[in-house]
Amino acid sequence: MKKMEIKIYILIALILCLSVTSVFANDTSNDTSNDTSNDASNDTSISIAYGIEYGYNAKLNMGTGFFLGFDVNLPWRFAAGFNLTTFVNEHGTSFVEPAVMFRYYFSDNHTGFFAQAEGGAVLLTKENVLSIDIAAGVRGGYRVVLGQVFYVEPYLRAGILYISGGITCGFRR
Repeated sequence: MKKMEIKIYILIALILCLSVTSVFANDTSNDTSNDTSNDASNDTSISIAYGIEYGYNAKLNMGTGFFLGFDVNLPWRFAAGFNLTTFVNEHGTSFVEPAVMFRYYFSDNHTGFFAQAEGGAVLLTKENVLSIDIAAGVRGGYRVVLGQVFYVEPYLRAGILYISGGITCGFRR
């Protein structure tokens, strides 16, 4: 994949991030009759995120990735969900990595620093040959909430044969 194409994909991801999350950030509801937002142990909101990452993979070398994720906050600082990451390099080698995740936040309100375990499969295409591998790794990052709905999340992740870093943006309800 050419560098110009990668730049276009990154630009499209950023535009989508800003436009979609701003739509969901326009919540004008003032109903607080059943407000349990101060009770972090009952926070079961969902989050949807997308973003970009750059990193090293032993089979791809350096590459650019795109990320889509979904998670549900669980009681007592935990969250669970799934991720889908795609990676490409300048030689056209690519992979898709669907994975499940389990996350622990170090603060009571499902924000701030977190540690995450993830595992799944890697579908790698190299020279038009498909191979399937296992994926397992850890991720650490920091969730910054902007307003009540929108957030950004810089992170680093490492696992079997890879290390990468990126940033996601998304919304939670």
